[in-house]
Amino acid sequence: VLNGAVSLDGARQLVAALANSSVRRMALQFGHLTGPEMRVIADGLRNNTVLTVLSVFHNRQLGSDGAQALSDMLMVNTTLKGLDVTGCN
Repeated sequence: VLNGAVSLDGARQLVAALANSSVRRMALQFGHLTGPEMRVIADGLRNNTVLTVLSVFHNRQLGSDGAQALSDMLMVNTTLKGLDVTGCN
């Protein structure tokens, strides 16, 4: 669970760490994620076959770019079964 800011570099590091991880649930709540950070994370999750639940609860700066990044990822990723975007704009 992450409650705080995630930089673009932090998003890249997170994706790199997830590449060889057995993490099944990830919560990036109140992370102040913006579209560019979400794009990095979503692109990294496109082919992830382990993560089943992602929560980006109350990331109010995601915007349409972040929403599009999530949508693009969901078109490819068949493993992710739960996505919480409650409180995102």
